Amino acid sequence: MESLFIQLLSTHGIAMVHAAPVITLASPMTAQAPLPLESNWFFTIVEYLATFFCGAIGGIAAYRHGFDDFAIMVAAWFTALGGGTIRDILIGIFPPANLSNYWYLGIAFASGLVAIIFHPEVEKLYWTTTIFDALALALFAVDGATKGMAYHMPAVTSVFLGLITGIGGGMCRDIIINEVPMVIKDRHLYGVPAFGASLLTVIVCKAYIYNFINFTGEIILDLVIVALVVAIRILSIKFDWVFPRAIKREKPISLHHFSSSHSALRHHQQQYRSTSAGHRTSLYRTKSDHQHPTH
Repeated sequence: MESLFIQLLSTHGIAMVHAAPVITLASPMTAQAPLPLESNWFFTIVEYLATFFCGAIGGIAAYRHGFDDFAIMVAAWFTALGGGTIRDILIGIFPPANLSNYWYLGIAFASGLVAIIFHPEVEKLYWTTTIFDALALALFAVDGATKGMAYHMPAVTSVFLGLITGIGGGMCRDIIINEVPMVIKDRHLYGVPAFGASLLTVIVCKAYIYNFINFTGEIILDLVIVALVVAIRILSIKFDWVFPRAIKREKPISLHHFSSSHSALRHHQQQYRSTSAGHRTSLYRTKSDHQHPTH
Protein backbone atom coordinates (compact mmCIF):
# COMPACT_ATOMS: atom_id res chain seq x y z
CA MET A 1 0.00 0.00 0.00
CA GLU A 2 2.81 2.42 0.83
CA SER A 3 4.66 1.67 -2.44
CA LEU A 4 1.45 2.15 -4.42
CA PHE A 5 0.91 5.51 -2.72
CA ILE A 6 4.45 6.59 -3.58
CA GLN A 7 3.93 5.54 -7.24
CA LEU A 8 0.74 7.59 -7.45
CA LEU A 9 2.53 10.63 -6.09
CA SER A 10 5.40 10.22 -8.53
CA THR A 11 3.03 9.91 -11.51
CA HIS A 12 1.44 13.24 -10.57
CA GLY A 13 4.82 14.94 -10.36
CA ILE A 14 4.99 15.02 -6.58
CA ALA A 15 8.40 14.09 -5.20
CA MET A 16 8.82 12.49 -1.79
CA VAL A 17 11.46 14.37 0.14
CA HIS A 18 11.82 11.76 2.88
CA ALA A 19 9.85 8.82 4.10
CA ALA A 20 8.03 8.97 7.41
CA PRO A 21 9.71 7.12 10.27
CA VAL A 22 8.45 3.62 10.76
CA ILE A 23 7.68 2.53 14.30
CA THR A 24 8.71 -1.08 14.82
CA LEU A 25 6.31 -2.70 17.21
CA ALA A 26 7.00 -5.75 19.33
CA SER A 27 5.90 -9.09 17.98
CA PRO A 28 5.13 -12.08 20.17
CA MET A 29 7.45 -15.08 20.15
CA THR A 30 4.55 -17.47 20.70
CA ALA A 31 6.25 -20.37 18.92
CA GLN A 32 8.88 -20.56 21.64
CA ALA A 33 7.07 -19.05 24.62
CA PRO A 34 3.28 -19.15 24.37
CA LEU A 35 1.18 -17.13 26.74
CA PRO A 36 -0.52 -19.68 28.98
CA LEU A 37 -2.67 -17.16 30.83
CA GLU A 38 -4.08 -15.79 27.58
CA SER A 39 -4.48 -19.13 25.81
CA ASN A 40 -6.10 -21.12 28.63
CA TRP A 41 -9.80 -20.60 29.32
CA PHE A 42 -9.48 -21.28 33.05
CA PHE A 43 -6.82 -18.63 33.59
CA THR A 44 -8.69 -16.23 31.34
CA ILE A 45 -11.88 -16.50 33.39
CA VAL A 46 -10.01 -16.15 36.67
CA GLU A 47 -8.13 -13.13 35.30
CA TYR A 48 -11.40 -11.52 34.24
CA LEU A 49 -12.76 -12.05 37.76
CA ALA A 50 -9.59 -10.64 39.29
CA THR A 51 -9.83 -7.63 36.97
CA PHE A 52 -13.42 -7.11 38.04
CA PHE A 53 -12.65 -7.22 41.76
CA CYS A 54 -9.62 -4.98 41.32
CA GLY A 55 -11.77 -2.39 39.60
CA ALA A 56 -14.42 -2.67 42.30
CA ILE A 57 -11.79 -2.17 45.01
CA GLY A 58 -10.49 0.91 43.20
CA GLY A 59 -14.01 2.31 42.85
CA ILE A 60 -14.71 1.71 46.54
CA ALA A 61 -11.51 3.53 47.46
CA ALA A 62 -12.63 6.54 45.41
CA TYR A 63 -16.11 6.37 47.01
CA ARG A 64 -14.59 6.48 50.50
CA HIS A 65 -12.88 9.75 49.56
CA GLY A 66 -16.22 11.28 48.61
CA PHE A 67 -15.56 11.51 44.87
CA ASP A 68 -18.34 11.69 42.31
CA ASP A 69 -19.46 8.87 40.05
CA PHE A 70 -17.18 9.83 37.17
CA ALA A 71 -14.16 9.83 39.45
CA ILE A 72 -15.22 6.42 40.77
CA MET A 73 -15.38 5.07 37.20
CA VAL A 74 -11.93 6.49 36.42
CA ALA A 75 -10.45 5.00 39.59
CA ALA A 76 -12.01 1.62 38.79
CA TRP A 77 -10.63 1.67 35.25
CA PHE A 78 -7.10 2.61 36.33
CA THR A 79 -7.08 -0.02 39.07
CA ALA A 80 -8.35 -2.79 36.81
CA LEU A 81 -6.33 -2.01 33.69
CA GLY A 82 -3.52 0.33 34.68
CA GLY A 83 -0.83 -2.29 35.27
CA GLY A 84 -1.45 -4.10 32.00
CA THR A 85 -1.54 -0.84 30.06
CA ILE A 86 1.81 0.28 31.48
CA ARG A 87 3.27 -3.15 30.68
CA ASP A 88 2.10 -3.09 27.05
CA ILE A 89 3.42 0.44 26.53
CA LEU A 90 6.82 -0.55 27.93
CA ILE A 91 6.92 -3.61 25.67
CA GLY A 92 5.81 -1.64 22.60
CA ILE A 93 2.30 -3.01 22.01
CA PHE A 94 0.13 -0.34 20.42
CA PRO A 95 -2.69 -0.09 21.20
CA PRO A 96 -2.40 -1.85 24.56
CA ALA A 97 -4.43 -5.02 24.92
CA ASN A 98 -6.55 -3.44 27.64
CA LEU A 99 -7.68 -0.73 25.22
CA SER A 100 -8.30 -3.03 22.26
CA ASN A 101 -9.99 -5.91 24.10
CA TYR A 102 -13.67 -5.13 24.62
CA TRP A 103 -13.93 -7.72 27.39
CA TYR A 104 -11.43 -5.88 29.56
CA LEU A 105 -13.10 -2.53 28.90
CA GLY A 106 -16.53 -3.94 29.68
CA ILE A 107 -15.33 -5.58 32.89
CA ALA A 108 -13.65 -2.38 34.06
CA PHE A 109 -16.84 -0.43 33.30
CA ALA A 110 -18.97 -3.00 35.15
CA SER A 111 -16.68 -2.89 38.19
CA GLY A 112 -17.13 0.87 38.38
CA LEU A 113 -20.92 0.50 38.26
CA VAL A 114 -20.81 -2.08 41.02
CA ALA A 115 -18.74 0.28 43.18
CA ILE A 116 -21.29 3.07 42.59
CA ILE A 117 -24.44 1.02 43.20
CA PHE A 118 -23.42 -1.81 45.53
CA HIS A 119 -20.69 -0.18 47.60
CA PRO A 120 -22.26 -1.11 50.99
CA GLU A 121 -22.37 -4.79 50.04
CA VAL A 122 -18.87 -4.81 48.55
CA GLU A 123 -17.38 -3.20 51.66
CA LYS A 124 -18.75 -6.05 53.81
CA LEU A 125 -17.03 -8.70 51.65
CA TYR A 126 -13.63 -7.97 53.17
CA TRP A 127 -11.98 -11.38 52.87
CA THR A 128 -13.59 -12.07 49.50
CA THR A 129 -12.23 -8.87 48.02
CA THR A 130 -8.89 -9.45 49.76
CA ILE A 131 -8.59 -12.91 48.24
CA PHE A 132 -9.45 -11.67 44.76
CA ASP A 133 -7.09 -8.74 45.15
CA ALA A 134 -4.30 -11.19 46.01
CA LEU A 135 -5.38 -13.39 43.12
CA ALA A 136 -5.23 -10.43 40.75
CA LEU A 137 -1.78 -9.49 42.09
CA ALA A 138 -0.49 -12.99 41.43
CA LEU A 139 -2.16 -13.45 38.04
CA PHE A 140 -1.06 -10.09 36.71
CA ALA A 141 2.52 -10.65 37.92
CA VAL A 142 2.69 -14.05 36.22
CA ASP A 143 0.99 -12.76 33.09
CA GLY A 144 3.24 -9.70 32.84
CA ALA A 145 6.45 -11.70 33.21
CA THR A 146 5.29 -14.32 30.71
CA LYS A 147 4.28 -11.66 28.21
CA GLY A 148 7.64 -9.95 28.58
CA MET A 149 9.44 -13.20 27.78
CA ALA A 150 7.11 -13.84 24.83
CA TYR A 151 7.93 -10.41 23.36
CA HIS A 152 11.72 -10.89 23.27
CA MET A 153 12.38 -9.00 26.51
CA PRO A 154 15.45 -9.93 28.59
CA ALA A 155 14.87 -11.97 31.72
CA VAL A 156 15.57 -9.08 34.10
CA THR A 157 13.22 -6.81 32.15
CA SER A 158 10.52 -9.47 32.20
CA VAL A 159 10.77 -9.73 35.99
CA PHE A 160 10.13 -6.01 36.39
CA LEU A 161 7.37 -6.12 33.77
CA GLY A 162 5.62 -8.74 35.89
CA LEU A 163 6.09 -6.61 39.00
CA ILE A 164 4.72 -3.46 37.38
CA THR A 165 1.78 -5.40 35.96
CA GLY A 166 0.91 -6.70 39.41
CA ILE A 167 1.22 -3.47 41.39
CA GLY A 168 0.76 -0.87 38.62
CA GLY A 169 -3.03 -0.68 38.84
CA GLY A 170 -3.03 -0.12 42.57
CA MET A 171 -0.32 2.52 42.25
CA CYS A 172 -2.34 4.39 39.63
CA ARG A 173 -5.43 4.24 41.85
CA ASP A 174 -3.62 5.54 44.92
CA ILE A 175 -2.00 8.37 42.97
CA ILE A 176 -5.39 9.42 41.57
CA ILE A 177 -7.10 9.48 44.97
CA ASN A 178 -4.07 11.18 46.57
CA GLU A 179 -2.93 8.37 48.85
CA VAL A 180 0.41 6.76 49.56
CA PRO A 181 0.61 3.72 47.22
CA MET A 182 -0.29 0.45 48.89
CA VAL A 183 3.01 -1.14 47.88
CA ILE A 184 4.69 1.43 50.17
CA LYS A 185 2.02 1.98 52.82
CA ASP A 186 0.97 -1.62 53.47
CA ARG A 187 3.64 -3.35 55.55
CA HIS A 188 2.12 -6.76 54.89
CA LEU A 189 3.72 -8.78 52.14
CA TYR A 190 2.49 -7.26 48.87
CA GLY A 191 5.24 -6.20 46.50
CA VAL A 192 7.67 -8.92 47.59
CA PRO A 193 5.35 -11.81 46.57
CA ALA A 194 4.71 -10.09 43.24
CA PHE A 195 8.43 -9.81 42.63
CA GLY A 196 8.93 -13.43 43.62
CA ALA A 197 6.12 -14.54 41.31
CA SER A 198 7.68 -12.64 38.41
CA LEU A 199 11.09 -14.16 39.06
CA LEU A 200 9.73 -17.71 39.29
CA THR A 201 7.66 -17.18 36.15
CA VAL A 202 10.75 -16.15 34.18
CA ILE A 203 12.51 -19.29 35.40
CA VAL A 204 9.53 -21.40 34.29
CA CYS A 205 9.51 -19.72 30.87
CA LYS A 206 13.23 -20.37 30.47
CA ALA A 207 12.66 -24.01 31.39
CA TYR A 208 9.99 -24.26 28.70
CA ILE A 209 12.10 -22.52 26.06
CA TYR A 210 14.97 -24.97 26.67
CA ASN A 211 12.55 -27.94 26.56
CA PHE A 212 12.95 -28.93 30.20
CA ILE A 213 9.16 -28.87 30.60
CA ASN A 214 6.24 -28.96 28.16
CA PHE A 215 3.39 -26.50 27.79
CA THR A 216 1.18 -28.36 30.26
CA GLY A 217 3.98 -28.31 32.81
CA GLU A 218 4.32 -24.56 32.33
CA ILE A 219 0.64 -24.02 33.08
CA ILE A 220 0.80 -26.24 36.16
CA LEU A 221 3.85 -24.41 37.51
CA ASP A 222 2.20 -21.05 36.83
CA LEU A 223 -0.83 -22.26 38.77
CA VAL A 224 1.43 -23.24 41.67
CA ILE A 225 3.06 -19.79 41.61
CA VAL A 226 -0.34 -18.08 41.68
CA ALA A 227 -1.52 -20.24 44.60
CA LEU A 228 1.73 -19.59 46.47
CA VAL A 229 1.45 -15.81 46.11
CA VAL A 230 -2.21 -15.80 47.19
CA ALA A 231 -1.38 -17.92 50.23
CA ILE A 232 1.53 -15.67 51.25
CA ARG A 233 -0.56 -12.53 50.87
CA ILE A 234 -3.53 -13.87 52.84
CA LEU A 235 -1.38 -15.39 55.59
CA SER A 236 0.58 -12.16 55.94
CA ILE A 237 -2.67 -10.28 56.59
CA LYS A 238 -4.14 -13.02 58.81
CA PHE A 239 -1.09 -13.43 61.05
CA ASP A 240 0.28 -9.90 60.67
CA TRP A 241 3.45 -10.87 58.84
CA VAL A 242 5.25 -7.65 58.00
CA PHE A 243 8.44 -6.79 56.24
CA PRO A 244 11.14 -5.61 58.66
CA ARG A 245 11.73 -1.92 59.05
CA ALA A 246 15.02 -0.12 59.32
CA ILE A 247 17.03 -0.93 62.45
CA LYS A 248 16.15 1.43 65.30
CA ARG A 249 19.20 3.17 66.73
CA GLU A 250 18.95 5.83 69.42
CA LYS A 251 22.34 7.44 68.97
CA PRO A 252 24.05 8.10 65.68
CA ILE A 253 27.64 7.13 65.16
CA SER A 254 29.72 10.11 66.25
CA LEU A 255 33.00 10.96 64.61
CA HIS A 256 34.11 12.83 67.72
CA HIS A 257 35.45 9.66 69.33
CA PHE A 258 37.49 8.81 66.26
CA SER A 259 38.74 12.38 65.89
CA SER A 260 39.73 12.53 69.56
CA SER A 261 41.54 9.20 69.28
CA HIS A 262 43.31 10.40 66.16
CA SER A 263 44.31 13.64 67.90
CA ALA A 264 45.64 11.71 70.88
CA LEU A 265 47.68 9.50 68.58
CA ARG A 266 49.10 12.49 66.76
CA HIS A 267 49.91 14.16 70.08
CA HIS A 268 51.66 10.99 71.27
CA GLN A 269 53.71 10.82 68.07
CA GLN A 270 54.72 14.47 68.33
CA GLN A 271 55.67 13.98 71.98
CA TYR A 272 57.77 10.95 71.09
CA ARG A 273 59.51 12.86 68.31
CA SER A 274 60.26 15.82 70.57
CA THR A 275 61.60 13.51 73.30
CA SER A 276 63.81 11.66 70.84
CA ALA A 277 65.05 14.91 69.39
CA GLY A 278 65.85 16.20 72.87
CA HIS A 279 67.65 12.97 73.73
CA ARG A 280 69.76 13.16 70.59
CA THR A 281 70.57 16.79 71.35
CA SER A 282 71.75 15.91 74.84
CA LEU A 283 73.98 13.16 73.45
CA TYR A 284 75.51 15.52 70.94
CA ARG A 285 76.09 18.07 73.65
CA THR A 286 77.78 15.44 75.82
CA LYS A 287 80.13 14.47 73.00
CA SER A 288 81.01 18.06 72.25
CA ASP A 289 81.63 18.69 75.93
CA HIS A 290 84.14 15.81 76.06
CA GLN A 291 85.92 17.00 72.90
CA HIS A 292 85.96 20.68 73.83
CA PRO A 293 85.78 20.94 77.56
CA THR A 294 84.95 24.34 78.92
CA HIS A 295 86.94 25.85 81.77
